[in-house]
Amino acid sequence: MALEINKTIKVNSVKEFFSALDDNTEIIIQCETFNFTLENLEQNIGIKEITEEHWYTHKKPIKRELKSYYFSSGLVLNGYQNLIIRSEEHTNIISDNDSDNILSFKNCRGIVLEGISIFHTSLVCSGSVLSILLSSEITIKDCSLNGSGVIGTVLIGANDVKFYNVNIYNNSFHAIYSINSFNIKFEECNIFDNHQWAESLIYSDVSYLTFKNCLINNNQSKKLIYTSLGDLPYANFENCEINNNPFIFNLQGYIEDSSQNNYALFKKEKRNAMLKLFIVFLMSQLETDNDNRNVEFVSLFSKDYKIIDKEKNTQSDFLFLYFSLKKKGFTINKYKIIRNRIVINENAKNQEIWSFSFNKNDKFKKIKIK
Repeated sequence: MALEINKTIKVNSVKEFFSALDDNTEIIIQCETFNFTLENLEQNIGIKEITEEHWYTHKKPIKRELKSYYFSSGLVLNGYQNLIIRSEEHTNIISDNDSDNILSFKNCRGIVLEGISIFHTSLVCSGSVLSILLSSEITIKDCSLNGSGVIGTVLIGANDVKFYNVNIYNNSFHAIYSINSFNIKFEECNIFDNHQWAESLIYSDVSYLTFKNCLINNNQSKKLIYTSLGDLPYANFENCEINNNPFIFNLQGYIEDSSQNNYALFKKEKRNAMLKLFIVFLMSQLETDNDNRNVEFVSLFSKDYKIIDKEKNTQSDFLFLYFSLKKKGFTINKYKIIRNRIVINENAKNQEIWSFSFNKNDKFKKIKIK
């Protein structure tokens, strides 16, 4: 992937790193450790932790400026394009915040992360290591994602992402968590010594993953891949060494190759899977005090989507609509999917019919609520 790079900046500290962040930029890290613990970031760059999106604190979702960074359950780099972050010293990016994610790229395009080890310093933690959210054309090369926490890499609404020579290990839940992400490739990666707290080594819903020349061994999960929708996981394993795991690897249980026939089948099923994923997320979140599926929701929509409520003749941001439903105490007892419609609470007084239109990329372009 050739990126348009206009400047190269060498940095030796966290403060210099954040000053150098920009589009069309290569940042070369020349020091041994970057500490992304909140207290250290507060001291060095004056960053403050914020609550990004919570239905009970915000009337509307917060809109972030592109080329910005903030701390919300971990450090988020938002909206950067053509950015290379490379280490000459195989720099350690660490965090002492055991419940936070360490590093997330969100709404980014054209990112290269090379020669970095990322990990929590606590022996036990509940944060993820590296997240790629609503982003595309990302390369992770010669890196180590040492969980010491829950998940090695989180992919939500990610496209065209390549992991090359990456070690993913010591994660208690999943090595890989993928939602609505496509053309995700793992090549010559080592996925090992991950633990068994979750049902599977890889969690994948409505995603297409490829593994080539990878070593997958000494993991403790009972399943290789799990999908909450109960459908066939779309994954391709080519020339991988998979051994010393509790699960029995049977290639027939997965998509054997990335042929046009298999991908065409996946495309045919994708829209129905998107609807199922949407309603499963909505049902699981409406009756909770959290809103931790917001990024997943956003990943299902095109950028120019519309929400139309015929009764009120209004158009609304989906998360704003979702926040309103939570405040009203709206519940879903049962639902039925009929083509591109979801009938919610069928035959009940509060029955609603949500009709969905898709764009050419199979994302929601319009929802009409009757």
